[in-house]
This record gives sequence, structure tokens and C-alpha cells, in this order.
Amino acid sequence: MRYILFLGIIVCLTYFFVFENPFLDGSNRPNITFIVGEDTEEDNHYFSAAKKYYAIHDTGNQTLIVDTCRSLVSVQTFLKNQKTPNNKAWGKINIVAHGNEWTGLKMSIAPNQKGRVNTVTLKTAIDNNMLPNFSWSRKIDRLTELHIQGCGVGKDEDLLNMMKKAFGGRLQVYSPEKFVVYQPDNQCYLADFYYSFHHPDSLFSAEKSTRDLTQRYPSVQLNWASILQAPQTRNAQNPFVYRFKIPIRWTVNFADSTEVPKFPNPSGLQFEDWLLQQKNLMSTLDKTHLPPQAFRWVFDTEGASMKIYGVCQVVCILKPSEIAVL
Repeated sequence: MRYILFLGIIVCLTYFFVFENPFLDGSNRPNITFIVGEDTEEDNHYFSAAKKYYAIHDTGNQTLIVDTCRSLVSVQTFLKNQKTPNNKAWGKINIVAHGNEWTGLKMSIAPNQKGRVNTVTLKTAIDNNMLPNFSWSRKIDRLTELHIQGCGVGKDEDLLNMMKKAFGGRLQVYSPEKFVVYQPDNQCYLADFYYSFHHPDSLFSAEKSTRDLTQRYPSVQLNWASILQAPQTRNAQNPFVYRFKIPIRWTVNFADSTEVPKFPNPSGLQFEDWLLQQKNLMSTLDKTHLPPQAFRWVFDTEGASMKIYGVCQVVCILKPSEIAVL
């Protein structure tokens, strides 16, 4: 009986001090920023500007900037293995990556792996124990803050909740709902955004984008045509145009390979007509307000599965609205 009582006290004290300790010290904690990507476009210096921004503005204790991690597992492994002053838990963790509200973060789950970090891939990783375990780690606690600096990712609450679970469930997770714009002048702005969707094979048309934006945002008082046709200069005063692509991967599983439909052309009209009849895919696109006609669709088959790939071109108007405090 005494042994059971003693064991119960040990368990309670362990839970108290590891998970719910009210005396946790939040001062003088080390901050760390992960730059997860490299600049590949001449007119978009997102990562280099972000690295410079945090080097100047993050003046916290023992600030680190890491630009060698390209996957979630790499980030988490670094956090677990890196020694901190006096073995303190991490204070603020920044993850700077390209992202959007539909397909999550442009970083893989594990090294040498394709794909993105989104609710589907992250749940699979957690369920299959692919991630480092932070449940009993003293490196992350309830005063640790994870800030995901990816454009519009804050609109995906399911992803934020899943990220919290992936890091042990105790830390706080934040991400902006607006676009994050790192500027060469070492400032960072949050920007309102307005989308126009286009098929990637179609030529850009300012007239078509103007009609589309006018229909989508009838109450917004911006001169779409003027913005689309003006020389593009990114600053805190004027709206500007940013183009990017949205990739989609979708798998349809059949009972056996004989049920997989056959199409003469993997991107032809017959395939697209069949695709529009796939209720689960169309329902998912409808929830995200992405028009299926704006995607270029192709597929390939593997046994009893059909793997579907789509890509859409987005013309986005960004209007800086406030200086960010990240």
C-alpha cells in the first residue's frame, strides 16, 4: 500500500513540475529562428530579407538563426539536441517558410522527402511516430511560443492545432492570417490580400484579373486595373502584385487495378469531365473556394490507385496594412 502511495506521489509531482508547474521562469529564455527555404525568384527576397530582419530585430537572450533545416523533423531534432543556457526551455521559436491557407507550409515532414506540411501529412507523421517526441521534453513547455511565419497560414486553425500536438501539446502556436512581407529596409509588414485564380497555361490578362477581382471583392475600394498595370515596387505605401502557384495532390483508391478508369490522355477532356464528378475532391475545393477550372490536372496510376496532380496560378494583390511585431 505504501509503495502504491509513494508511486502515486512521484507521478503527481512529475506531472506537476513538467506540465503544470506554476513557477516556470519565462525570463531570459533563448529565442531561435529557422529560415526554411532559399530565394529562387529575382523579385522575391523573402528568406534573405527575413534572415536580416531577425538578426537586427530579435535582440532576445542567446538568439540563434538557423538556415540549414528544410524539414519539420530537422527543425525538431535541432531544438531537442541544441544546448541552451542553464538548460532553459526555448522562449520563442520562429519558423519562416512559404505557405498558404490551402496547402500549408512549403517544407517537408522529413529530410529527403517530398510534399508539404499540412493537416493530412502532419497527422500521418504523428500517427506513425515519425516525429521526435516532445511529450516529456523540458526544452519546450507552456511558456514556449511557436510562431509560424507563413503567409495566411493562420487561417488554417486545424494546422495550428496539429502543430501544437506535434511539439508535445504544451507550447502556444501563433501564425498571422495576413501575408508576411519582409522588406529590404529591415522592416516587416502584414498585408491584406486579394486573389484572382488562373489556369497556368493561360496568358496573363490584366483585364480578366480586374473583372475577377471586382466580382470577388465588390466592397474593396482599390483600383485593380491600375495596380495590375503599374510598375511593381514593394513598399509599405502602395499595393503590389505577387504571383504564386497552388499545388494539389489527390489520391483515389479502388478495390483493384481493373476498376481504375482508363483515359487516352492524362490531361484530356475526358479525364477532366470524370474529375469534376469526384465529389470528395470537389467538396474540398469548394470549402477552400478554389475553382477547379483554374487548375491544370494530370494523373498517373499505381496499382489500384490513381494519383491526381493539380496546379493553379494565383495573381495576388497585396496591400501592406501594418508594421509587424514578430
